[in-house]
Amino acid sequence: MGRVLFVARELTPGGAAYLAVRHLRELEAVRQCDLLVTGPLSPSVVEDIPYSVSVHRLTVNNEAIQRGLLATREAIAELGHPCLTQTYDVVVGTSLFPDMLACASFALARASKKMIVLLDEGLISPDLSPEMRAAMGNAVVEADQLLPVSRSLLEKLTSRFPLLCEIPAAVIPPPINAPCPDHPSPFLAASGENLPRIVTVCRLSPEKQLGKCLQVHRSLRAQGLEFHWHVIGEGVEREALEQGIVKYGMADRFHLEGWHTNPRPWMRHADLFVLCSRSEGCPMVIREALAEGTPVLSTEVNGAREMISDGITGMIVADTESQIAWAMRRFLTDSALRRRLRDNVASMPRSNPHQESRLLIDRFVGGRRRTSPYVTILIPTYNHAQCIERAIHSSLMQDYPALEVVVCDDASTDETGAIAIRWIHDPRFRYVHRPVNLGRVANYRLAVEHDASGQWVLVLDGDDYLTDPSFVTSAMRALFEHADANPLFVQSGQRVTYQRLTSSLLTDSLSFDIQPEIPADAVVMSGSEYLAFVFRTGFFTHLGTIFSRQAALQMGFYRNDISSADMDSLLRLALRGNIVIKKGIAGCWVQHGGNHSSNLPLDQVARNVTIFRKIAYEEALAGSLATHKIEKCLTRYEARVLVHLFGAATKKSGYDTAQFFQMIGIIIQVNPRLLLKPELVRVLWRYVRGWWSSLFRELGVLS
Repeated sequence: MGRVLFVARELTPGGAAYLAVRHLRELEAVRQCDLLVTGPLSPSVVEDIPYSVSVHRLTVNNEAIQRGLLATREAIAELGHPCLTQTYDVVVGTSLFPDMLACASFALARASKKMIVLLDEGLISPDLSPEMRAAMGNAVVEADQLLPVSRSLLEKLTSRFPLLCEIPAAVIPPPINAPCPDHPSPFLAASGENLPRIVTVCRLSPEKQLGKCLQVHRSLRAQGLEFHWHVIGEGVEREALEQGIVKYGMADRFHLEGWHTNPRPWMRHADLFVLCSRSEGCPMVIREALAEGTPVLSTEVNGAREMISDGITGMIVADTESQIAWAMRRFLTDSALRRRLRDNVASMPRSNPHQESRLLIDRFVGGRRRTSPYVTILIPTYNHAQCIERAIHSSLMQDYPALEVVVCDDASTDETGAIAIRWIHDPRFRYVHRPVNLGRVANYRLAVEHDASGQWVLVLDGDDYLTDPSFVTSAMRALFEHADANPLFVQSGQRVTYQRLTSSLLTDSLSFDIQPEIPADAVVMSGSEYLAFVFRTGFFTHLGTIFSRQAALQMGFYRNDISSADMDSLLRLALRGNIVIKKGIAGCWVQHGGNHSSNLPLDQVARNVTIFRKIAYEEALAGSLATHKIEKCLTRYEARVLVHLFGAATKKSGYDTAQFFQMIGIIIQVNPRLLLKPELVRVLWRYVRGWWSSLFRELGVLS
């Protein structure tokens, strides 16, 4: 039979809730259905949901949501909600936007196929934060298909949210029930006045503009036109509307009828159905009113022209009081127009509700969409059970559609693999397990050579993570904008975070950002310019770099088995062409004491520092770099790196004569002139002082 999960941001009286309920009614006859709601849940709507549908709520600490998409995804995963830990045949997102929790829940849900059936203009709201936009983008790229309710809405959204273009879409009009001719008139109990009846069915919310409707009614009444206007629905605007009705003395003509489970009798027996919304996706109430044989007056909203033939089955007007009032006056005073519109509506071909409801079910057939990856995020890992989840979350939250994420597990002996395979349901994700431990650099090399499918590659160590959900998208945009320079990689900044590695990674530790000092958002540099830039500023990131896989394979990436293999590879690659440096923070480079660079033995320091001068001299021999122009900044950079590596190599050991002279030998091997650099003199002096202090303490104990 299969199982379906619906994810919705809310279920309160209105068209979106009605659409979800209608789909659930059709589906529950053929599928087992669960409904997961992340926001308000109205009892009156829940009553209409079939009893066989399991309704669930998901709540997450608001502090996590405020911290952004990554924190929200992690908080949801930590809850282990049953709707998000089992695998469904299909997950359907409805009315997800703009809601961080709903979007993240849809993205995390496990399914053979995912669809979004209700897109609305919340997707293009102008006041959304970058994090909210990223959350919505993450939900969109998770979808295998978009099923908007109107073509005009899709075109409008696509023009302002281009990511939608990447996902297959098919318009499915909102399904409605067949008309029921024997509905008794709800107006019979009202006053016997033979006055026209206008009906509006909608939520009492600002975008429905019922205050404008009241003003139009008041204006027409002042002109001598008497008619009743009945509003079916509930919402936050009720109190303000009630006050306006009393203030303008309209209680005998403008009626708030409250929420009705079945508003169709009101539509059938009305003279005119009116919708004055500021925006709509595709108002199913228009379809329902027409199905009941009633002409419709609507403002120019999405879907209106796909349902109403202007001047034939209804009228479509601009969203102004004057235009609405003009159309209503014309309708109320022209009996021939009223008859013609009603006759035209009566002659419309009738839709088959059952066939329309089957349109969604028919889309369930087939597996998940698999876009050929253009970018691969490789996550080399070894015994990173404490932090691999965050690395995966941060990679899969990227809003780039043609993406794959591959965890390359170097024969971990902890729970790394068991954690990683939780994402195996996602078609963008792959888990690769090495049968034997290859070592860090060999794992890198094999990942690029055999595991990556994309033309561009980002390598993210299993203990690091990305923080910008749009990093890959913005980086690829920068490459495209500078395509005439044929860049070999694009590189952004990173945050360095010092944390303590225990049972989990602490998040309240010291952090600082490393950003490139460039005059624009993105600049193109030649290889020699980049080399000089790195040596002069110290700027470099591995996790913030997306490089050409083809160029990396031609050069032989990650061939030098040293701690600085990433820098060695990227500096050499840069010297083969141009690169793009862009501002921004891609993610966090986590320093926790267990890093390879934090545990570099002293006897390996020279190998990791001599590469810089060797690369520069090789480039000088090729004739594209004058070493005398970068000698000063290169020497300063060597000194800076040695200070860091000496500190890391000696912090866990005591002081002894052999180690001191070993450090002297390393400095001479790298560059004898470094013995004159003040920062290295200070390091050696501190070491000597520590050595003597240790010796005196030992002598004191012996005496």
